[in-house]
Amino acid sequence: MALELVQLLVGLVDPPLLARLELTALRSNKYSGWTTITHPFHPLRGTRLKILTFKTFNNRDLLSLQLPAQEQCEAGVGVVVVPRDWTDKADPDPYQDITNFAPILSYFHLHQLAELVDTLSQTKSNLGVDT
Repeated sequence: MALELVQLLVGLVDPPLLARLELTALRSNKYSGWTTITHPFHPLRGTRLKILTFKTFNNRDLLSLQLPAQEQCEAGVGVVVVPRDWTDKADPDPYQDITNFAPILSYFHLHQLAELVDTLSQTKSNLGVDT
C-alpha cells in the first residue's frame, strides 16, 4: 500500500491502472440524502429513494439507491443502481429552457391581430385608398 502511494506521487503508475482506480472510487459525500426517479419508463418512476453510494463508471454517474421494503425481491436484495440522469439529481437540460418559452402568438394575440387587420382594412376602404 505504501509503495503504491509512493508510485502514485512519483508518477510511476501505469495510466490505465490509475484510470481504473479513479473510475471505481466511491464518492459517497457528493450526492447524499434522497432522490426521486424521474425516467419516464422506469418502473419506480416517482418513487423517492435513499441514496446509499455514488460511483462513476465509463464517465457516467451511478447512484445506488435503497429500495422500500415492499419493492425488495425474495432474496432480500434491496438496492437498485440507476444513472444519475434518471433522477432529480440530474444536471439541468440546457435545451429545455430554450424550448419552453411562452408562446409569442397565443390565441388572444392572434385574435387582436385579426381585429387590427379588419380595422385597418375598413379605414382604408373608408378613405378610398386602393391596396
